[in-house]
Amino acid sequence: MKKCPENISLWKEGIKRTMICQQRTTDPNAPVAKMNRRPRSTELLLRASIVVCLALLLIANVCRGQDSLVDAAADVSQEYLNYTINHEGDADRGKKLFNDPKKTLCSSCHLLTGMEKSGPNLDGIADKYPSEQLARQVLYPSEFIAHGFEQINILTTDGKLFAGRMERSNQIEVKLVDAQGKINGIKRKQIEAIKEVPTSFMPADLYRTITKEEFADLMAYLKTLKFALQDGYADDGRKIAIVPLKKSVSVEPIHPPELNFENPVWCGALPGTSSDLLVIEHMTRRIWRLIRNDG
Repeated sequence: MKKCPENISLWKEGIKRTMICQQRTTDPNAPVAKMNRRPRSTELLLRASIVVCLALLLIANVCRGQDSLVDAAADVSQEYLNYTINHEGDADRGKKLFNDPKKTLCSSCHLLTGMEKSGPNLDGIADKYPSEQLARQVLYPSEFIAHGFEQINILTTDGKLFAGRMERSNQIEVKLVDAQGKINGIKRKQIEAIKEVPTSFMPADLYRTITKEEFADLMAYLKTLKFALQDGYADDGRKIAIVPLKKSVSVEPIHPPELNFENPVWCGALPGTSSDLLVIEHMTRRIWRLIRNDG
């Protein structure tokens, strides 16, 4: 079967219809054959569908590759954790690592005392957490983000992106502390969007810059960071020793787990009630009444 010349010219003119050509044959009784020519829009749609399918296959392969990388990173982190549990490091070498910006970024985001940077101060960190949990927080930082140190991203109306820990928020402006400790003030009228990010500022790939032996040294140093306050004064001015409790103090939640407050910064009793509390959320600027039924 071949196309008739008149049909070719009609197709070039963009006429989208079914064309009939007579099949060349020596049989005079041969049936007439119909040739359905797809419109160009249909062909383009078909090609686009093929491209989309190929793109989805490529994305699926990339995702599988990323999953493999995540699994490999988890295995390395677990190896570092196991090594630290079974080997005692050197605290002096660990202190040098802590303050070495080429090997770690610890001192860039953390101080021991004073004005906090993007991460919490570490004074007394060894008193707060057992050794293994402390190591887990360093290796898996996004699983242990402390309240008030969530990463906030702000997009301004002129297209600038700011990221950091929220230092202050009011009706006029929002202040973010970035990873270097710099405070950026953004006027609320300039904010296009604001979003809390579920990942930590703290890098989760410390194994790329230090060995597991060095990680054990770093953890040995962190375990020396106990509260420096060892004594105080009585009411009459006498100097007295502050003796650590033999039994650790536990903190119990005052609300059920299904009530998740967004970055709460203050909680206090509601006057006129026996057990109700007020909870203030920082970023949302909302005040919740927490009704507790103790009975």
